[in-house]
Amino acid sequence: RLHMASGKLTSVILPDGRTVRYGYNSQLQLTSVTYPDGLRSSRKYDRQGRLAEEISRNGNITRWFYDSPRSSLPGAVEDGIGVTRRITRNRYGQLRAFTDCSGYMTRYEYDRYGQQIAVHREEGISTYSSYNPRGQLVSQKDAQGRETRYEYSAAGDLTATISPDGKRSTIEYDKRGRPVSVTEGGLTRSMGYDAAGRITVLTNENGSQSTFRYDPVDRLTEQRGFDGRTQRYRYSATGQLVHSEDEGLITLWHYDASDRITHRTVNGDPAEQWQYDEHGWLTEISHISEGHRVAVHYGHDDKGRLTGERQTVENPETGEMLWEHETKHAYSEQGLATRQEPDGLPPVEWLTYGSGYLAGMKLGGTPLVEYTRDRLHRETARSFGGEAYELATAWNTSGQLRSRHLNLPQLDRDYDWNDNGQLIRISGPQESREYRYSDTGRLTGVHTTAANLDIDIPYATDPAGNRLPDPELHPDSTLTAWPDNRITEDAHYVYRYDEYGRLAEKTDRIPEGVIRMHDERTHHYHYDSQHRLVFYTRIQHGEPQVESRYLYDPLGRRTGKRVWRRERDLTGWMSLSRKPEVTWYGWDGDRLTTVQTDTTRIQTVYQPGSFTPLLRIETENGEQAKARHRSLAEVLQEDTGVTLPAELAVMLGRLERELRQGSVSEESQQWLAQCGLTAEQMAAQLEAEYIPERKLHLYHCDHRGLPQALISPEGETAWRGEYDEWGNLLGEESTQHLQQSLRLPGQQYDEESGLYYNRHRYYDPLQGRYITQDPIGLKGGWNLYAYPLNPVQRLDPLGLSAALGAGALTAMGTGSEVGTEIGSVGGPPGMLVGAAVGTVVIGGGIIIYNNREAVGDAIEKSMEMQGEAELLNAQSQMEFWRDPYGAFSSVFGNDDSSKENPNVGKDLTEEEKNCLGGGSTGSPGGWGPEDENSARDRMQHERYKDELRQKMGKPDVTDSNLKNIIDDLYRPNAKVGSGSTADAVRYELATGEKVGGRGHVLKAQDYTRALQDWLDKNPTASPGDRAAAENVLQDLQNALGGK
Repeated sequence: RLHMASGKLTSVILPDGRTVRYGYNSQLQLTSVTYPDGLRSSRKYDRQGRLAEEISRNGNITRWFYDSPRSSLPGAVEDGIGVTRRITRNRYGQLRAFTDCSGYMTRYEYDRYGQQIAVHREEGISTYSSYNPRGQLVSQKDAQGRETRYEYSAAGDLTATISPDGKRSTIEYDKRGRPVSVTEGGLTRSMGYDAAGRITVLTNENGSQSTFRYDPVDRLTEQRGFDGRTQRYRYSATGQLVHSEDEGLITLWHYDASDRITHRTVNGDPAEQWQYDEHGWLTEISHISEGHRVAVHYGHDDKGRLTGERQTVENPETGEMLWEHETKHAYSEQGLATRQEPDGLPPVEWLTYGSGYLAGMKLGGTPLVEYTRDRLHRETARSFGGEAYELATAWNTSGQLRSRHLNLPQLDRDYDWNDNGQLIRISGPQESREYRYSDTGRLTGVHTTAANLDIDIPYATDPAGNRLPDPELHPDSTLTAWPDNRITEDAHYVYRYDEYGRLAEKTDRIPEGVIRMHDERTHHYHYDSQHRLVFYTRIQHGEPQVESRYLYDPLGRRTGKRVWRRERDLTGWMSLSRKPEVTWYGWDGDRLTTVQTDTTRIQTVYQPGSFTPLLRIETENGEQAKARHRSLAEVLQEDTGVTLPAELAVMLGRLERELRQGSVSEESQQWLAQCGLTAEQMAAQLEAEYIPERKLHLYHCDHRGLPQALISPEGETAWRGEYDEWGNLLGEESTQHLQQSLRLPGQQYDEESGLYYNRHRYYDPLQGRYITQDPIGLKGGWNLYAYPLNPVQRLDPLGLSAALGAGALTAMGTGSEVGTEIGSVGGPPGMLVGAAVGTVVIGGGIIIYNNREAVGDAIEKSMEMQGEAELLNAQSQMEFWRDPYGAFSSVFGNDDSSKENPNVGKDLTEEEKNCLGGGSTGSPGGWGPEDENSARDRMQHERYKDELRQKMGKPDVTDSNLKNIIDDLYRPNAKVGSGSTADAVRYELATGEKVGGRGHVLKAQDYTRALQDWLDKNPTASPGDRAAAENVLQDLQNALGGK
């Protein structure tokens, strides 16, 4: 609905009748937004109409301060935590200095054209940039002088990136400016398009192809993988995915009136079910796994923030609760998620400073870990158990990890890097490892030296990244590539896959010349309809040696496993055990926090916002039983025989926590007074709390987060392990007989199969890859089985896509921070359902692309260097300030710094002033700020016209021939931004020349035909879709002018 007089949007009524309302002040500025769930955000403005304060929907307050009444941009911002950051700008409004919460400053420098040429951070870290006459970034240097260079075509497209060691990565384009191939280290990936500019074929380094088909509105309808696996998709009239097909697996998706997913079916069988409360927040998601009902329950506070996550598993026959695990979260007054209550453990509290930088950690009120940070907020020291464990971390001038030294010298490590930012050596007191890389950055070899040891291990892959037999160890091998990315044999095993590309069978390989004894072992893998491993068995001599079954929650997280092993029964026969070994798993979002067996419970506390384990807490089951007691609500219910309302039980739970902590809040005291009770009376009702005996150890991890040792509070090394680069355990020792099953971040070792469970998939460390294809498809990389091919620096904690390890991060990062959100409001951790981003990911399921931009993400990694250069170029030319609603505002405003120096044109020469001053307004007292601003504008205008002339290749074209083009590009209310297809069409028609030699008129004609065809065939499409198509069509038709 619109306001009749102003035309402002006042409300939006959703399909289910819920409403979003907007409020404005007398100046028609947005002052409030009331959301369908009842939460509200608001804005306040000062007398000049500038944004002064915003209260977010979760209650956080952000304030903006201005240096003077004339300043249109803020000079300081106070965030919801109460921390103030200062912003200093130059006379042109560009960011000159940024001072953070601790008073540490980042400084920016610009050239005369307003391009950013240097950034100086604390700790002596600087980066330098240079540009060509067209304003394109051509060089970047770090503080050590290592330079990365960029080259461009005449059309302005990035064509090459030259790394500091001289290696070139190149991109080729077609006549319409679309990237058609990317070559790096001699390996090429290529892309093909249809007439509408949509990617229709990808060709990988092995020459294999993956193809795509679309509907008239650019939604993906079919994808055929490099191995021939075919997936198809259908959508509703409103654009929702309603039908997906994967080699015979048919999934139907169902939604409510609010477009929220409610349930799915696979081949007619029920799958996941979602439930929401009156606010629209997700409260439960459930499904059936191996006959068991498995559910995840969510709790929220009155601000919509996640306060609890509970996982339950029910007996398929009786409905009895077999497993229950709950994690609770609490927030500070500033909104930081600083408190966590793991199942059965005392609260974990994170101590922070500034904007949430980590300073320490408490368990049950007892300080355990302390951190010291530098001026970039990076960790420089960590202590545990007083002086029992002290870790010192140092960084080089490029922001890379230089050393980690302990008061336990055997765990000291030093790190060396090459000019390309690759880790080439890790040195310790007992051994040293040196790493070699291909021109594409893949790890190709490790050279290890130690006392009485000098060994070199090569890693060979085909062009697409699949492991090959090493030519030195297998000189007779003629294998050069796996075209479908499915490895069918190696030196140890023969592999077989099913139609979905899942590993189905692995059998011991019998070398040629060896007599077959029929004792080879065969591993069998079976999966559910979501491609999750649910049954594993190993057969030898025709008999099962071990069997295991796995349960998952509806998010695809493994919640339980049962293992049967071959043993001798009472009659003396060998057979599988009747009673399985049962293990239960508890989660906090995507991180595995609890492992419960028949004898012990092992719980892990992670560093905030990471998959690096910090603390290991082990409790015997007998001790857990002693610690069980009735809650205050249960005591009152059982003593009175009255069932308490849910709201009262919640209030009693809060009161009990406060009583046990010895601090009753004012709110609880007022409530007790209203009830005629006192805190002392309620405390007398509490059952005695038994504190179980627990074994506590600190994880000491490498730069990636891989555990290397477990340290006791007394400083003793209780366990120590050594791994290769792919996570294979080479050896371990433990004086306390500890079992440590964590591997690379996000991985859990399974002894029965030798695999590592990696959240969404299983990882085979012997092959250094996954046994099933990536659930998010090409968004995780072109090779759907690959673990990062440089595991020394890149990780994949979710089993989805690669990420940099912490030690490889540069000074751009600022260290560990405690965030303001746990998971996501209205959607659980580990699940993404969002048409807006073009993807649907459900646990171990599939990813759906429903727009052409999403398919374009498939080439994201190949185009990484182009995106980086364009981003840096854009940042260098203009800094932006993002307002609280995500809109960008240019920083060029009415900054009044010029009044202190009226002669601000001193950096322009007299010749430039004379040349450009004709358009100035003329200031009393000579050249002034108005003249300066006018001159800057004219210089930019002249420079832009010169660039157009360069593209045309005709430097003598007059201004009159360019005037219409330039005026149109800068016209108010333009429907499309400059540089679009419509702009290029106008340019071509007005000048007779093609920008970069491309036929934009032909391209626009293709688009108009495709858009008109879709409008004709889809009269029932949503008004929003039709309006968007009609607007683009009209703009293209106007540009073509009847052509």
